[in-house]
Amino acid sequence: MPKPYLSAEDLRTDENLKLASRMEGYFSGFMPVDEFLDTYLPAPGDKPLKEDLGNSLASIPVQREMGIYQAFIDAIKPYMTNMDIVATHKFRDSSCDHLSPDVSLYPKGSKRDESHPSFDAMSTFVELKIHESLDPFQDPEINAEEDEHGDSQCEREDLESREQRGRIGAYAAAISNHQFRTHVISVSVYGRTARFILWDRAGVLVSEKFDYVQDPQILVGFFHRYSCMSSEAQGIDTSTMEPTAEELDSLPLACAREMRKDNPVHKGWLKVMVPDRADATKEAPFLVSYPLDLTGPFPFSRSSRLMLAFDLARKQLVLLRDYWRPDVDTFAKEADVYLDLEEHQIPHIAPFGTGNNVRDHMTSTQALNNNRNANDPATHEPGLRHYRMTLNVVGRRYLEEFKSSRELVSAIADAMEAHDGAWFKCGILHRDISIDSILITHDGEGLLINWDRCIKMPKKPPGETEVVTTPSQSISQPVKGSWEFRASHLLRHRNDVPDYCDDRESALWVLLWVAFQGVTIHQDARSQDARSGLHWSLPGLMEMFSEVYECSSGCFGGVGKNLFLTGYSQYGVKFTNNVVLDSLVETLTEAFSYRFKCAPTAESVARVERLLEKLRAEPNTAEYADLLADSMAYQYQQWAATFPKQGWLVDTLREYLDKDGWPGDSTAHDRETQALNGSKRKLESEEDALDARLPKRIAHASASGSDPEASSLC
Repeated sequence: MPKPYLSAEDLRTDENLKLASRMEGYFSGFMPVDEFLDTYLPAPGDKPLKEDLGNSLASIPVQREMGIYQAFIDAIKPYMTNMDIVATHKFRDSSCDHLSPDVSLYPKGSKRDESHPSFDAMSTFVELKIHESLDPFQDPEINAEEDEHGDSQCEREDLESREQRGRIGAYAAAISNHQFRTHVISVSVYGRTARFILWDRAGVLVSEKFDYVQDPQILVGFFHRYSCMSSEAQGIDTSTMEPTAEELDSLPLACAREMRKDNPVHKGWLKVMVPDRADATKEAPFLVSYPLDLTGPFPFSRSSRLMLAFDLARKQLVLLRDYWRPDVDTFAKEADVYLDLEEHQIPHIAPFGTGNNVRDHMTSTQALNNNRNANDPATHEPGLRHYRMTLNVVGRRYLEEFKSSRELVSAIADAMEAHDGAWFKCGILHRDISIDSILITHDGEGLLINWDRCIKMPKKPPGETEVVTTPSQSISQPVKGSWEFRASHLLRHRNDVPDYCDDRESALWVLLWVAFQGVTIHQDARSQDARSGLHWSLPGLMEMFSEVYECSSGCFGGVGKNLFLTGYSQYGVKFTNNVVLDSLVETLTEAFSYRFKCAPTAESVARVERLLEKLRAEPNTAEYADLLADSMAYQYQQWAATFPKQGWLVDTLREYLDKDGWPGDSTAHDRETQALNGSKRKLESEEDALDARLPKRIAHASASGSDPEASSLC
């Protein structure tokens, strides 16, 4: 938790350092500047003449960094015929993590707020520093260090370099996450040298540095080319556009109000084209509220966004989902997954609308990393493809909006019934049970959505017995679900392959995460005595969901979850005036705690078998029944026989739903829920950095036990 006496600048620096750690391994370099320009900024017909730009900047007696901004703008402006170039260093955007790029580029005449940087309208940014030593990258010729694979590392490791990488990464993320973008091309200037940088959802491509005083035409050429480029080449998603007046007039006021309410940063409307399920070349128009609400500070990964949209053809509200999916065969298109679920009549799934890959939108930055590590296929990253789809349902998008604790449990039961059906009937494993994958309809039904991370098990050849098995390592992927809700052992043993029982454990964490914050809880007085010493607060209790530890082999967590399940009775967590929910959680935590217990020995199993034989011979002997009931081995056997069965979790939830004693409504901890929700969304947007990359070093920033992201247990 940030210290209250830190300034906004100190807090921003701290966030930049954290972001730099999460971005490790995503940077590739270094492409020659001429190749970079010709590849990503094709030259217009009229090339600018060589100008003495560098010398004019170098001759300015700059004592302070801010003195260079206007001089730079004045020198570049003549070549930016279609762009506005603005100094934005003075005012931080409080609505966007207090960010303030040194110089920002906007399409000429674009709507923007003059009082602070407008990331929803910004085309790109320029980072200007007066000292070359602040360059956070190092070209191969000056890099004597190599990693364990023999590859030169392009990222400098000193504190200032890490802060600089985090700073420019935050700017790229703010642009990409506020807009519909395919990529961002930025410029970083350090002293008399500069670099061009390409950002997309898979990573970063950094150019070689060049001396713009010696070769000013390179820098002039960049800005001239950028100004003349098409919006698509600049990274603007051209499948989105301004709606016509007629289209805006067709939006009913009631729908407009609901869409504005759903988007806290609403400024206007945007038309978004969604490709057809069967033919991606056919597209249908939808209206969405714009700009997009910031999903988080991480510039890479799926960037999954779910929003209300107005179907201009059918004149109704729907849910629109936009994200980037791995371009590999093991991940089916979500439209195809829904088709499979529909054919098997799986209950409690959302009615699919339309959707497909968006045009030719695909990342490219992964290619350089893969080429560099050609001899190590295990390190190769798949490219990401842009995907967009709609669901013909609205409902309550956030599980935290439940009307009563009973409705919360019922929605989770519905969703897990869909999960069981998908697994046992279709061989489809969801793998991402989280608060974002369960939708509550206006009628209180729970729907399981977000099937983009699922895998489908291969069918057995004809003649072979169909047996439900755990996914094999060969078809497993590093994606294992949202960090906060992932099964404990998957957080502790990162190479373990998830199975359907792991998804069931995720459902328990979803229930606890929402219930702890949305239902009044207290600590049982019996657990607060001096002997147990187990005292907790709600924020402390919630830390088990987000704990992240770093070591040389990667990131892991799950320690707090393990302790909670195996020692639940010592925590004494009680839901105030809600004995049914208390009893349900106690039953579930006990059942899932068996996942961490050792299987009984052969001797214990034999002893149980002898007791069973005696009980079968003398069924009315209470002594044998009591001995069995007290036998840990017998209890384990009973659990092992019932826990994996189809319907076990759903039946357990519905058994408690049928009990009397549920309160009509539950009082939500609004303030605490909002605060903790924010941290959850933030970590979720960065989880691919935890999953897909192994850090090249351990972060050395000191941290207390309350900040597990920076802690090291190795």
